[in-house]
Amino acid sequence: MERYEVIPAVYLLFEDAKGGMLFSRRANTGYMDGYLGLVAGHIERSESVFEAGAREAKEEIGASISEEDMEIVHVAYRKTAGRVDYFVKVSNHMGNIRNMEPDKCSGLTWEARCPDDTIPYIKGILSEIEQGRAFSHSDL
Repeated sequence: MERYEVIPAVYLLFEDAKGGMLFSRRANTGYMDGYLGLVAGHIERSESVFEAGAREAKEEIGASISEEDMEIVHVAYRKTAGRVDYFVKVSNHMGNIRNMEPDKCSGLTWEARCPDDTIPYIKGILSEIEQGRAFSHSDL
């Protein structure tokens, strides 16, 4: 049986005081440009899930978060893509959230519900989280 290397990623779930979730609109990436995604990125070999989350938050939106303010709420395994995605709820952050990567993101938006133009697999996983499921897998 052939083994492959799994690509891990972290997705950050930021909520505002009104219960809205932070989304970012992808631009100039070559993948799902124009669609809404989350603050996210690949986990580097030397990083934990939380270290990668803190790095991505700083790089993408200028927010500082500590490990104590993060909780893994869902893990998704995407078999065909060879990916394991960690969805992390952020309970607190320091700094003003702003778009730090205008070359990859055309804007940030807070939404009370998951918009129709959210990247489809992310939309599906957010539904899983809403239903209280901690794990999902797909053939994507």
